Amino acid sequence: MMIRCLVWGAMMMVAVASAAGETSCPMPERVRVALNGPIRPGTLRIVEVDSTGYACWLRLGQRALKQRDFQKAERAYRKALQIVPDGTDALLGLAAVAVSQHQPQRARRYYRRVLAIDPANPYALAGLGLLLERQRPRHLAALQQLLRQHDGPALRFALGNLYAGNGDWRRAQQAYFQAFRLDPGQPDYAYNLAVSLDRLGKYRLAARFYDRALRLARENPSGFDPEAARRRLSQLRKGLP
Repeated sequence: MMIRCLVWGAMMMVAVASAAGETSCPMPERVRVALNGPIRPGTLRIVEVDSTGYACWLRLGQRALKQRDFQKAERAYRKALQIVPDGTDALLGLAAVAVSQHQPQRARRYYRRVLAIDPANPYALAGLGLLLERQRPRHLAALQQLLRQHDGPALRFALGNLYAGNGDWRRAQQAYFQAFRLDPGQPDYAYNLAVSLDRLGKYRLAARFYDRALRLARENPSGFDPEAARRRLSQLRKGLP
């Protein structure tokens, strides 16, 4: 079955219901661009793709990735790329496989391919920022350059983590504050901001953001330990440093 899809640049948006029990997907004979000319970033095209092809391989890749079957996931994402060579979802999937296999250089290459297609892709920016953060301090300059090109909360958060890892709590606090200002609904941003304020001796402000982080974590996924945050908040409210 062929479906018509919008393509912004070379990023295809396909919504197809998942089929239970899929183990393989058909490969289409072609992907036809309805309008003449190449697909370039910043242009809109209408294309026809086999709905049981690209989206199907993406689903298989995501399922295998969740099951930590990285070889199967990589095969599925590569099959998807055979159908849509610049499919950003498939490239992000391959980056996730590389990260899971502790292959940061491969992951960076996939993230950069996504950014070449979609320069503001938030998932590629966040993933690249986290990779740079983990390799501190060697990649501080690279992360700062990436921020100059594509500022955003995920990269600010990664920069804060890098500074915190180096013990530079003043700069970490500034980066966490900027991340929280850009995305005030993210509990981890509020929590790390609280920790940095705590380390700087700004206990009243720290208590405020511990409380904010706990409130946000009731409605949004978070990565911090809520019990530890509650204990520290209780200490600060009692006036204990």
